Amino acid sequence: MVLAHTKTMFSKLTRHYVRDIKADKIILGEWISDSVLLVMPGGADLPYCHKLDGVGNNQIKKYVAGGGSYLGICAGAYYACRNVEFDMGGRLQVYGERHWRLLIAWRTVQFTSFIIICFVELVLKKLF
Repeated sequence: MVLAHTKTMFSKLTRHYVRDIKADKIILGEWISDSVLLVMPGGADLPYCHKLDGVGNNQIKKYVAGGGSYLGICAGAYYACRNVEFDMGGRLQVYGERHWRLLIAWRTVQFTSFIIICFVELVLKKLF
């Protein structure tokens, strides 16, 4: 559901073709040469970690180091952090080190949907 909403949003906001790619395609790296923006949607970041740690992370690092843009929404942003602390003590608790480390950040603050939407709009205006 989250992926479908993210794809729909970007399809309406850009002139670029929007496609979804699975972890196996990220690992192969064939997407790097013709991509403008890699968006990691929300949901949960642990599945990203399980599937992409190692080769997948290295492909994303290569893409960003070569000038590619990355936008992490909610869990997609957590995935790019060094460490994550979310809903500590709550039923949704997520805690741990992340290996990609695009951002040397420790995710602890919970944002409201309004702030996330405003942030996404600002990024899109800058990119497109």
